Amino acid sequence: MNEEHKTNAQLLDELRALQKRVAELETARTRAETLQAVTQALSQTLNLQQVFEVILRELQKVVPYDSSSIQVIQNNRLVIVGGRGFENLDALLGVGFDLDDETNPGVQVLRTKRPQVYGDVSQHPHFLAQIHGGGKIRGWIGAPLLYGDRVIGVITLDKFEADFYDAELAELALAFAAEAAIAIENARLFETERAAREQAETLRAATQALGSTLSLREVFELILTELRKVVPYDSCSVQQLEGNDMVIVGGHGFPNLDELLGTRFDWRGEDDPAGEVVNSRAPIIIGDVSARFKHFTEETHGRGRVRGWMGVPLLFGERMIGMLTLDKFTENFYTPEHARLAQAFAAQAAVAIENARLFDETRRLLQETEQRVNEQFTVNTISRALASQLDREAIYDLVGAPLREIFDAQVIAIAAYDYSTNTVHYPYFVERDKRLRRQPTPLSGLAQELIRTRQPLLLNENAHAQLAAWGAHLSVGKTPQSFLIAPLMLGEQVTGSIRTDS
Repeated sequence: MNEEHKTNAQLLDELRALQKRVAELETARTRAETLQAVTQALSQTLNLQQVFEVILRELQKVVPYDSSSIQVIQNNRLVIVGGRGFENLDALLGVGFDLDDETNPGVQVLRTKRPQVYGDVSQHPHFLAQIHGGGKIRGWIGAPLLYGDRVIGVITLDKFEADFYDAELAELALAFAAEAAIAIENARLFETERAAREQAETLRAATQALGSTLSLREVFELILTELRKVVPYDSCSVQQLEGNDMVIVGGHGFPNLDELLGTRFDWRGEDDPAGEVVNSRAPIIIGDVSARFKHFTEETHGRGRVRGWMGVPLLFGERMIGMLTLDKFTENFYTPEHARLAQAFAAQAAVAIENARLFDETRRLLQETEQRVNEQFTVNTISRALASQLDREAIYDLVGAPLREIFDAQVIAIAAYDYSTNTVHYPYFVERDKRLRRQPTPLSGLAQELIRTRQPLLLNENAHAQLAAWGAHLSVGKTPQSFLIAPLMLGEQVTGSIRTDS
């Protein structure tokens, strides 16, 4: 009977063990099906933000939570990029944590690459902060987002009751997190490729726009307009390198742009980041330029509003011709990716600037050449005409009329000096295209200066004051801005002059 009773007991134990195993297998099957459904759900989108939302929705079906967050590594920080169940979610999104913060259990998850389970975190320093629940959160799981051997972030799960989570749920969260990591990386890769295509298209369009004109002024304006499509800025300048000076030749976003245009400054100055750009010939990023350089706190340079700053060299081949400066009112705004894009744009901008500059230079030289040819033709015409004339009045007309065309001046005067009477006679005098008769005047200080130097006199500044000091007789009420007088020579003697007033 004892043996028979023992056998029945053993059979009952075996039955119970078998039932437990069946239940475990059923649970495992259910979880596997759930994870499979999760995998399918996560594969339905490649939009990164939608992936975060699907992860948080499907996670609730696998491991219950009252609140949950997705945190990924960005620029050496652990940043909250998604969440559910938080009253202050908008305040949490974008919050980042230092990767060496030992008080953050999420950092321990990253380092161990294993899930961490806490029965009660309500007294934990990290969770006492109001932004992290103010002690309301009790049970907590942190599961690493593992993509192969690389950890890309963590998923956190919170419960408002203590000792809710155990090792089994932690392993389940780990399995879910592995699928979530794949979905995140796939979406990241897709968005990176899409962003790269968009950036390439933007740069291509910007390059086409820059090549649409050969006007230097229009090129500067296009650079500023098209650059904003490639890299954001609050204000931006185009600066040309001239020796030891940078010259501001264009700008956007400055309230005092008229004051800035044409401003020159020595790029070698210690209180300006331009020197770093010139010396490195590479983009320079400064997180807070107003804190580092005093002159950015001055009114002309934004009164300390500019924080993020990037300087990008304009390189034409091996030659640096200037730089672009980009300003943001946000600290630490610019990234190496911004620098890469700005540098690619600047390479095209430098070509556009040089093409426009060479076009302007060629056009100027052609105009100067044409002007010289016309002037020489006029001189030759006058010379031939003078050689055929003996009448003095006709000679004055032959000389005066072409001078009016060449100089386009207010006054054209031909004077003859009479040393016997110390007077100046005006056989030819035209003011504002009207031929006038003028009475002889004394040989003034101006005439005496011309006789002494036997050289042309050109006055472009303070002409009226200087002429008055020499005793020159000017038309009443006329104040020339520019004055040119040249001697008429007969051998070594000054016999008269030709004068133009503008």
